[in-house]
Amino acid sequence: MATSTLLQYLQETDGDGVANGITPSNRRQTETFIASETLAVGDLVSLDLAATGNGVKSLKIMKANTTTGADKCFVGVVLESVESDGALTAGSSIRVVIRGIVPALMVGKNDQNANAVIAVGDPIALATTAGNAALLVTAGFSEVGIAVEGTSSAAAAALKDIYVISRF
Repeated sequence: MATSTLLQYLQETDGDGVANGITPSNRRQTETFIASETLAVGDLVSLDLAATGNGVKSLKIMKANTTTGADKCFVGVVLESVESDGALTAGSSIRVVIRGIVPALMVGKNDQNANAVIAVGDPIALATTAGNAALLVTAGFSEVGIAVEGTSSAAAAALKDIYVISRF
């Protein structure tokens, strides 16, 4: 079940002046899915369109990328495991950010795998490397987010904040 989209709280700090962060004001929406493969925190994920049956296809996730058909249905970014042991392996329940700011694996390349600087506010697309985000430069590729944090050209995959654009 998805987290609520109702704004619950509009204060920047609590009564002691401590920053509230993203959760109390509900600026992030999450869904829980089941992993079809081993995932990592920050992976961009897709529905597993190779799964049998539409019910299972809407329940299972895999790393998203631009090179094959079964993993192009982007849903969000892996936030954490829901399992008591923290597992992110096949069969594990995984919490995914489907809207809002989240650290995602971003590379200093564009969606066609050429080196590129990514600046704050740039559109983000799926990278050719499964699970990674890249700069959107090519017509026909889907924008999946907006860079909240930038990266340098040719930078290796690292957790950088993006704003995930809701598809739901």
